[in-house]
Amino acid sequence: MMPWRMSMTVLTDLSASMFAACFMILLIFLSLVQKNGPAASERPPVEASQAFMLTTQTVLSPAAMVDHLYAYGRDGTSLDLFSDRVELFAPGRKAAERVAGGDLASRLASLSVADLPVRLQVFSNNLYNQVLRGLEAGGTEFAELTIPAGLRDPERPNLAWTPGFLQLGDQATDRQAFRIALAALLQGAADRAAVAKGGAGGQAPALTTPSLLDRLAHWIDHVTRVVFPLAGLACVLWIERRRFGAIRDR
Repeated sequence: MMPWRMSMTVLTDLSASMFAACFMILLIFLSLVQKNGPAASERPPVEASQAFMLTTQTVLSPAAMVDHLYAYGRDGTSLDLFSDRVELFAPGRKAAERVAGGDLASRLASLSVADLPVRLQVFSNNLYNQVLRGLEAGGTEFAELTIPAGLRDPERPNLAWTPGFLQLGDQATDRQAFRIALAALLQGAADRAAVAKGGAGGQAPALTTPSLLDRLAHWIDHVTRVVFPLAGLACVLWIERRRFGAIRDR
């Protein structure tokens, strides 16, 4: 009976070691999640009266969207809402006026009748509330359009127009020519996006590098599927061999 007791002791020690290893892996997971996740103490408190604004938006028809874009730089004042700035552009100016920070509300509130109509081109919502407060302070009405992906700079989608649209505004002589060129520009952007995703050109999508957590989870999955069953089988064979050896020695 002594060999059998020794085998059970070894099996118990092995089980305890495996449990300790799994527990250490769990602790590593928790540590990585805490480091990668946002700390609760770093989140600023949310003030509902400042963080949320109730606005009524009119959904533009396709023809109204074309008119909105065709008037860019030709009629009234255009406000481009980028993620880090607001650019104010009006006909007759050689360059857009960049406004942000404390000057934004006062500059928007000072818009005169000569600056009307006002059009908003939204690339990002970072400064959206500030712009609305500035326009409402001056009682200024505006039309709003969220810019589609095909008219954004592919390398800086929330920071700039695509160069093709800026050239289109200078080249199109009338609305009909502008509408045709705009449709071709959007179609070309859609085709490029389809090729990038592997739809039109048959190319495979770009591979992303797995994170440390993904690699660790993949490794643990292999261990649980392969190593643990083999280790259990080895333990059973070793115990049975010791038991048969003890019986044979009697």
